[in-house]
Amino acid sequence: MTEQLGLYVLWAHEKLGLDYESKHIEPYEIYLPSEQSRGDVIGPGVIEDTLDFVKNSVRKLKGVLRDPHDNLAQEQDFIPRPSQAKCSACEFRAVCQHRAVE
Repeated sequence: MTEQLGLYVLWAHEKLGLDYESKHIEPYEIYLPSEQSRGDVIGPGVIEDTLDFVKNSVRKLKGVLRDPHDNLAQEQDFIPRPSQAKCSACEFRAVCQHRAVE
């Protein structure tokens, strides 16, 4: 199960009161137009793995903050790294000083 589906399960538990341990939640990702899907019932350890993923993500994000206690970042600490592959689809290319030449 992907982290995204695990997060949806946690959301459904918190906001809708659904019990993920009862196996009544079967999250799936459906890809269009192919209609391929992946997902399943919530297996053992999925929630713990998802919570570990969130904790590690938060720890990494706090690690790059100028002041983690007050959740303050400085823009100059996050220098854009242009990519020919990604720049053409990036929504920020119009305001990015480092954008790749199209």
